[in-house]
Amino acid sequence: MHTFNTILTTIRRPFQQETRKGCRDDVVVNGLGDYVRLWVKKGEELPLTPDEQEVLRNLAALFENYAHSSPAERQRAIQDATQQIDAALSLESRAPALAPTVAKKPNSVSAENLPLFRAANRQTQSTAKDRHSPYAHEEALGAVRESPSPYETEKTADIYANPQEDSVPISYLPVSTDIDELAVFGNSLQYLKGIGPRRAAMLQEELDIRTVGELLEYYPRDYIDRSKTVDIYNVGRTMDGEPETIHGRVVNHTANSPAAKGKTRVGKVSIYDDTGVAVLVNFGRRIGYIKSILPIGTEVVVSGKFSRRYNEIQATDYEFEVFDADNETLIHTKRIVPKYALTAKLTAKMMRSWMRAALDAYGDNIPEILPRPIRKRQGLIDRQTAINEIHFPTSEEYRLAAQKRLAFDEFFLLSLGMELKKNHKTSQQGIPFRIDVGGTS
Repeated sequence: MHTFNTILTTIRRPFQQETRKGCRDDVVVNGLGDYVRLWVKKGEELPLTPDEQEVLRNLAALFENYAHSSPAERQRAIQDATQQIDAALSLESRAPALAPTVAKKPNSVSAENLPLFRAANRQTQSTAKDRHSPYAHEEALGAVRESPSPYETEKTADIYANPQEDSVPISYLPVSTDIDELAVFGNSLQYLKGIGPRRAAMLQEELDIRTVGELLEYYPRDYIDRSKTVDIYNVGRTMDGEPETIHGRVVNHTANSPAAKGKTRVGKVSIYDDTGVAVLVNFGRRIGYIKSILPIGTEVVVSGKFSRRYNEIQATDYEFEVFDADNETLIHTKRIVPKYALTAKLTAKMMRSWMRAALDAYGDNIPEILPRPIRKRQGLIDRQTAINEIHFPTSEEYRLAAQKRLAFDEFFLLSLGMELKKNHKTSQQGIPFRIDVGGTS
């Protein structure tokens, strides 16, 4: 369920990437103006105070003509919107301190009810690969407090007194105390787009992943940088055979019949980008499959190991994605791509597609567990951004910031869990035993 705070943080989320890309209005589908208007409309459906309604009206006005503005005007709109959102979130986090609090017994939260904080990447029987993750969350948060924390009543002037020097800013996302926000991460994977009951059962069998929260905490073990495209004229010239990424258009399909009985058919797909032609080589049944999904004229992004042989630039080991100008969200190519520990039945494309589906459905609702002053002091981004960026980093800086935050969470939750166990043991009264010191010999 959306709140005023989540609406504001969702509106602000693409601002940083839009600024990094020069305010070209191409980081979200249909442009940033339509994106802001969509979320403002969703916010207006909530029960809001007059001040909150005024904030949404101001944001809508700032982005009303964003598509027709110059890059400089767009940057000013983003700066003004960021200031208004930060101010609104700051006031929102301080609001509970101004109201009288009612003493309530805190609700206890057990580890098994917190799927976001389970250990990730456990070893399974179907693979011998090392799935060690430095982000295993093995303990619970303990009790959820009802009264406001002194950390959340810090003055805005104090927060701005020492601006963050890191390249990744720290947001005003408040700490969540709503247990219902955690409950959704216990949902079954079978209801996620692209998974269903059969694939959900396969994930449980292969990786012991049953819920959305467990999937989101199955972190990548490595990354491949496919963010930079290379002209076809220049690919295949390196001696180390490192993967390269090209962006072009399908111009031809060919397939030769086997020269002798028992030989495999060879098919080729020609990709052109104004500088040259690269050939994707396929064998057997894959020839017809590739031809059906990459017809002539299709714009495609290809990442793979290219070599120069037989007077051609060839690739036999490659991944591709059809490029859609209306939806530039690529997950397998033209970005920093995550690498997950896999099994014989699970492919890299499967894991990335399922992870993207989980983030699309739940990535904007990941609860925060650390107050902003602690995050600011430690230089930590919010948990929602960290989970999104650890799987699909928008830049190297954000990838490192996400790893730093999740590593801190591991230590914090493990330490907190140990203290809770210790307090539980010491708070229990022992059973007294009466000893008869005058017993017979």
